Amino acid sequence: ELVRTGLKALLESENDIVFNIFVIETNKLVNYDSFKNTQTIYPTEPFGYHTYLNIGIKRGHSDYVFLANNDLTYESGWATEIIKQMDKNPLIMSASPFCPQTQHSSLKSSPVIHGYTVRQQVNGWAIFVKRELFSKIGYLNEYIKYWYSDNDYALTLQINKILHCLVTNSVVNHHQYIHGSTGTEIFENKNILNDYTNKQYGIFINKWKDKLAENS
Repeated sequence: ELVRTGLKALLESENDIVFNIFVIETNKLVNYDSFKNTQTIYPTEPFGYHTYLNIGIKRGHSDYVFLANNDLTYESGWATEIIKQMDKNPLIMSASPFCPQTQHSSLKSSPVIHGYTVRQQVNGWAIFVKRELFSKIGYLNEYIKYWYSDNDYALTLQINKILHCLVTNSVVNHHQYIHGSTGTEIFENKNILNDYTNKQYGIFINKWKDKLAENS
């Protein structure tokens, strides 16, 4: 039900933007194709956050790409505000909207905040990019399966000196935090849960340790 609420909110959030939506769905009994310009994709690959995002990225052709969780709702004009800032500064290749559930309203004193800190400038559940970004960094790194996906993305941008910002006049609500969910309820087996959560830190650090040392 939350996915359907989010799709409805997305389609109603903008009057002059056409969204071509790909929903990556593991439950073959569920379908969202009744929503305008929406296609449900049933992956054959095991779950991986970046793996599933890449499926959607490869299906689309628009100049802009929005990478989103399934537990979001959207305030009016959220995408227009990000595009407006990208038009003002063409060097901005990636941006996140403001999330009232996780970020303090004092941030809204500035319309744009540059940086790469996760859950400050980089809200990993909602990232809006120019498609040309992927010609610079390639597709998202699939060795990270779930936790630390946003850290990996942020560091990839920082190392490659690609400008990212938080656009505070763009508002998207993250309902994981509204309802107190951890986002891990999909994993029934504790060993599998640990593989996708805590163990991901070691994988992330092992990849980036040399770069992190260079930039410390």
